[in-house]
Order: sequence, then structure tokens, then C-alpha cells
Amino acid sequence: MVNDALKSGRRAHIIAYGGLALTMITTLLVLPGTIPPLSAMFLADLIGTLLIFGLSVRHNNSSLYDPYWSIAPIYIASWWWAGDLRWQMILILLAVWIWGCRLTFNFFRGWSGLDHEDWRYAGFREKVGIWYWPLSLTGFHLMPTVLVFLGIMPVWYAFTTTQTLTLGANLGIGLGVLISVGATALEALADEQLKDFRDNRQDPSVIMDVGVWSWCRHPNYLGEVLFWWGLWLACVSANSAALWTAIGPLSITVLFVVVSIPLIENRMLRSRPHYQHVIDTMHSMIPLGRQPPIPDPESLTLEALTPTAPTMEAALLESPFDASLFEPD
Repeated sequence: MVNDALKSGRRAHIIAYGGLALTMITTLLVLPGTIPPLSAMFLADLIGTLLIFGLSVRHNNSSLYDPYWSIAPIYIASWWWAGDLRWQMILILLAVWIWGCRLTFNFFRGWSGLDHEDWRYAGFREKVGIWYWPLSLTGFHLMPTVLVFLGIMPVWYAFTTTQTLTLGANLGIGLGVLISVGATALEALADEQLKDFRDNRQDPSVIMDVGVWSWCRHPNYLGEVLFWWGLWLACVSANSAALWTAIGPLSITVLFVVVSIPLIENRMLRSRPHYQHVIDTMHSMIPLGRQPPIPDPESLTLEALTPTAPTMEAALLESPFDASLFEPD
């Protein structure tokens, strides 16, 4: 039986994202001719974000915004597409839909309802107190909205292109879509393997090191970042004027490298100190597998540099740590 928190949460999301669609459509219908199309969509996006924020405050749960990351791009790309039947544009739209639907599904299957809020939000509640909702508005709602808009913006250039789509352009579009769809598959596989691991592990201190999680520390983040770069490649191949929009996937990459990964890894280290060995031997998003740890220069001594010192490989074999990864909610 579905619990009350989950039923209330589903109802809140239906209201939130149904309202988001109506709000964005109304805004876009009112604005044509008054401001440029990109600006009109950005304004509609911001107004929709404020609607979701109001509902987050109403239900005292910032996780109501979380699906925005994957739902808003579907709304935006579909509006911009406007029935363009060129096969190149259909492929680009399909790439966005496949990614967005998969990521949205993954969120809802793991969300227990209004009784659950992402641990990141809960942690900031404790730290900032009465300043939590201003922080939530700027950091957890508006900032991701801006980043996602920058990421989806190349699609507008592709859908409005008047350039002749040459063989080279078509190859670029095909390669970009292939990267995006492949990245979505990688992210889905990583999420599925992680879910299976969490459902079956016996020891909570064990860290995962099988499947794609043996490639790098965050294969799901790698898939997410590659999706945005593949989408940009497809769009810039269709319209060279979109070259500058590389700021979108670049900003999203920086978000994961500078914010998301440090947050989750600091949490991992607090509960599983041996995770430091994973950090030392595996790249965060470059799929190189395990690598010998780089020694700290300050720890190098003349004795350590002598031929009798243990080799790096031997040190790794003697390590008591399980070099693997588990990423909690």
C-alpha cells in the first residue's frame, strides 16, 4: 500500500509540474513580439522555478524541485521544436526526451514521499537556520535553473538553423546524438548497478567496485556530463552560431566537479574513512580504472627512495582497503 507521504508527494509533483507547464506556456503566449525568443523562454523558465519554489516552501521540502532538472528541458526543447520534421531535429529532440524521462523515472522510483528530503538540503538546514529558504531559492532552485537553461540553449540554435546541413554537419549531429544517448545509457546502467548493490549488500561499510563503478568514482555523473556535451556537439554541428553555448555543458561540468562531487565525497569520508583509498587510486569521472596512488611529496624520504623500498604495486596489494564506491542518497 502506498503510504500517505508518498501519495501526497506524487500529488504535489503533479500539481507542481502541471502548473509549471501551464505557467511556461502562458508566459510564452503573452510575450511573443515583445522580447527575443531566447529571453522569453528564460523568463518563462524563471517564473516556473518561482512556482516550484513556492510549493517547496508550502510543503517544507526542497526536493520538490529535484525533477525540474530533467523535466524542464523536455518542456523547453519540445516548445522550440514546434513540429520541425527534419530528421536531424527529431533525433536531437528524442535524445532530450530519452535522457529526461529516464532521469525523472530514476528520481521517482527512489523518492519515498514528502517525508524525505535530499540529505544535502537537510544538512544545510542545520547549518544556516533561518537563512535556509533564501539559500534554497538561490542555490537549490534558481542556480540549477540557470545552469540547465544554459545546457539546453544550444537546442534553440539547432532548431532555428537556416544553414545547409552538409554531410559533415549530419555526421556531427549523428555523433553528438550518439554520445548523448550512450551517456544516458551509461548513467542508467550506473544507477541500476548502484540500486542493486544497495538492495543486496549486507555490510553498510562495504564500498562498491564492480561494473561501471570500477571505471571511475562517479560513472553516473560522467554519464550526465557527457549527455550535455553530446547535445552541444549535435547542435553546434547543425548551427555554427551555437559555438559559444559551450558555456552550458562547461558550467554543468564545473558544478559536478566543484560542488556535487566534493559534497558527496566528504559525506562518504565521514562514514567510511577507507574511502580515501578510492579517491587516491581512481579518478572522479575519467574512466581509467584503478591507478597507483600518487605519493605525497612531503612524505618522500631518502630511505623511501632507496631500491629496497616496497614498490607501489606491492603497497597496493598489501592495502586493507576495498577500492570501490558506494554513493548514498
